[in-house]
Amino acid sequence: MKRFWAYICTLILCGSLYSQGVPNTVFSSLRLDPSARLASLGTPFSTFHEPNIGVAVSNASLISPALHNAAMLHYANYFWAFSNVHAAYVRTLPRLGTFLASIQHANFGSVDGFDEFGNYLGRSNMFYDVALNIGWGRELVDSVFSIGANFKYLFSRGENFWQHGVAVDVSGSYINHDRRLAVSLAFRNIGTVLKREMISDYERMPFQIDLALYQRARNAPFAYTVVLSNLQRWNLSGVDLNEETVDPVTGDITTPNRLAAFADNAMRHIILGGEIFLFRNITFRVSYNYHRRQELRTETRPGFVGFSWGIGARIHRFQVDYARSAYHLAGAPNFISISANLNDF
Repeated sequence: MKRFWAYICTLILCGSLYSQGVPNTVFSSLRLDPSARLASLGTPFSTFHEPNIGVAVSNASLISPALHNAAMLHYANYFWAFSNVHAAYVRTLPRLGTFLASIQHANFGSVDGFDEFGNYLGRSNMFYDVALNIGWGRELVDSVFSIGANFKYLFSRGENFWQHGVAVDVSGSYINHDRRLAVSLAFRNIGTVLKREMISDYERMPFQIDLALYQRARNAPFAYTVVLSNLQRWNLSGVDLNEETVDPVTGDITTPNRLAAFADNAMRHIILGGEIFLFRNITFRVSYNYHRRQELRTETRPGFVGFSWGIGARIHRFQVDYARSAYHLAGAPNFISISANLNDF
């Protein structure tokens, strides 16, 4: 265990060195929601007090023997021809632990090609990301604490360039089944690009530190989630508190309001969500992502940008989850996941 924690600390320190103040990242498909349940909660990472493959696919510390022989297939339709497919399967191996294997394919659609003279060169469909993942989880101290890790091989193709790399997720959870409470901390996408064949500046991995809390009410059909995302970087707004701006009309010099900027940055790290258990097998979900709203909304018509909602239903032996997230006025992506435990068949 001492060697394990020493290795974990080394990975965390390496990840922080690669993450400070770097807005541009490669393998951005790692930020996509891997299941409809997480999409309805407005975040690709969360926690839960009961076994759920849709949450464990990104939170390896929730991979437990209770998920043995569980499988999930997820499909998301974003904008135009941009889509994301995620498949996962969990298996417990004697003396080795419980493992989750998954594959993700993000298709960025086709692009028309032209030369410098405007001549049409045809349409290319070679724009996609592939992520192969092996996750491992283990319960500790009477199943109250658990740890886990994801090991990912990444490949990206973009017509005349390609790149591949590796990444690791490290997470830990505290789960209290009596209080229906779960808290998880994760260091996600710690890794590097192994080889690249493209003309651009070197970009970093999308490293993140996330903290998630899930609490289900004891005497009410309701649960809430709070996710603190991107804890490795405070300023997500890009506003420099010391930078002065000059009004182009009046010539007045103004400085940003420090209190307002502090509150804005704090809210950008917080994602709020809730679940309402309408019936025995039907759950309604809703969430609010302030950072997404500030980045993607328009000033004249903000609409419901930043809000997500979804519904989950248990149909026979299958769990079906659907979600819809308002990213922009141009449209809202649809997410659907189907999961089941193959032991039930």
